[in-house]
Amino acid sequence: MAFHSETLEPMVSRILRHFNRNLFDDYPGNESLTVDWAEMRSGLDDREAMTSRVTGLFAGGLLTLNEAREQLGLQALTDGAVRRIPAAIFEVAEGAMAPVAVGAAPVEESLPVGTLKEWEPFPVLKAPRVARRAGLLRRQLLEDREEETDRMTPRIQRHFRGLRNRVDGILGRYMERGAAESKDFPFGADELMPSGEIQNLQAIIERAMLRMSQTTVARINAIGIAGTLDWSEQLPFVQSVLVQAPTRATMIHRTTNGAIRRAVSMALERGYSIEQLSRGVPADKFPGLRSILTETENRARMIARTEIMRTQNQTSVGFFKEQGFAFVRADDVDGDADDTYVDPGDPYGRTCIERHGQIYTVEDASNIDDHPNGTLNWQPMPRNYKPEPEETV
Repeated sequence: MAFHSETLEPMVSRILRHFNRNLFDDYPGNESLTVDWAEMRSGLDDREAMTSRVTGLFAGGLLTLNEAREQLGLQALTDGAVRRIPAAIFEVAEGAMAPVAVGAAPVEESLPVGTLKEWEPFPVLKAPRVARRAGLLRRQLLEDREEETDRMTPRIQRHFRGLRNRVDGILGRYMERGAAESKDFPFGADELMPSGEIQNLQAIIERAMLRMSQTTVARINAIGIAGTLDWSEQLPFVQSVLVQAPTRATMIHRTTNGAIRRAVSMALERGYSIEQLSRGVPADKFPGLRSILTETENRARMIARTEIMRTQNQTSVGFFKEQGFAFVRADDVDGDADDTYVDPGDPYGRTCIERHGQIYTVEDASNIDDHPNGTLNWQPMPRNYKPEPEETV
């Protein structure tokens, strides 16, 4: 089951994407290759169910270890004729006092009834497992994230390229007029980068959010980890994503506008000409507006990945919450000890590496955004998962 879900399915998905992207685009009718895993998954599910049933019988003491292995098609062990006795369950004669197991430890068959054994401290338990198929979902969500990032990046690049061409055009007209060096420029930063450009960027982000949200819901539905949910733009968690598009576009625009403002201010302080403002002054390590906007264009992929990551995470957490899941586990494998970023929405003030593997409520997770270019995603815990009283979540 692990090999199929963690290795085989992702590998086949990558092959299909390669064919669909590089072959079927040349044919009309939106033809594409798909794969139907239903029959294979059904067989695997039956096998897993049988394994769980036999394991339960062995754990309950109804089968010996070798009897359980035989039902699973495994060879018997030389010392496998043993039977597990559940902890704190004893057969006693009516009216007799039942023995008490120290620390609820299992009682060995070799011990006489009523004999207690001094047990060593319990070992530290491993972190609770995430919901079944969560690992497969994680891999495919990350692949979807990269695909949508590839799709969104050129659109953002075209947006920034248009801004650069606009600035080049404005500065070029003034240079043609032979404007001399002065204490002021005949234009301001807002003329070079008007707020009206925000609407175009907002439209790009909204379209990407819609696609990523739909893809994420469809992916979770296909994996079958949390039932099925019909995607709709009116779903509360979808709306909570889409309403952020204007704010995200404004923030990105403001960052670019701020870089232009600083460059214009520095050029005025140093007495640069319009041409120097445009093309830069390498001797003074002044990059110029054209270089700044080219660098902004190069940041397009980071911007796309960040917006796609945020949309996918908020959609998946919203889906899990809608379907009755209460807890999710943070997965952020790229965090390292030097990463000191702490998201303001994290109620525990954890860095990326500290957050990796920790369990949060879905309400807390929905308020956590990773830093730009981050790799955070959320894996659901089983619906019936309840943290231990001493466990920090």
